[in-house]
Amino acid sequence: MKATDLLKKDHDAVKGLLSEFEDSSDRSHQKRSALARQICTELKVHAAIEEEIFYPAVKALRSKDAKFEVEEALQEHKQIKAAVAEITKMEPADEPALGAIMKVLKEDVEHHADEEEKEMFKEARKMGDSSLEELGQKLQSRKEQLKAAASTGKA
Repeated sequence: MKATDLLKKDHDAVKGLLSEFEDSSDRSHQKRSALARQICTELKVHAAIEEEIFYPAVKALRSKDAKFEVEEALQEHKQIKAAVAEITKMEPADEPALGAIMKVLKEDVEHHADEEEKEMFKEARKMGDSSLEELGQKLQSRKEQLKAAASTGKA
């Protein structure tokens, strides 16, 4: 799978989880808390593979646009990571604060993903299909490592 396809699939999955959270009742604390934890794990893994593998590859294209897109994405990641850190510290009973921060997180993630897909992926496609396939394999492999570490509590 091409790197851009893998990342788009991740974006769609997280957007779906965020919508599921938004549609859930604020009285179902357990479900919302579990969804919030799952979303945070997905975002941590996704950000890690982008920052470790995808962004350096895009930046290596050396175009002014590619460098700008990477820097902007890293700034957006900082914002998202701050929200994730705050959510991670919350207790299930912290409604409506959890609902509010998840709403903002959803907006941030949607903006980031849409911009990345429109702008950065356009730059990334300049690498060519075979390079994107190879990069996709590296992303998938690293993603599996991080998910395994997260499920054992080592991440």
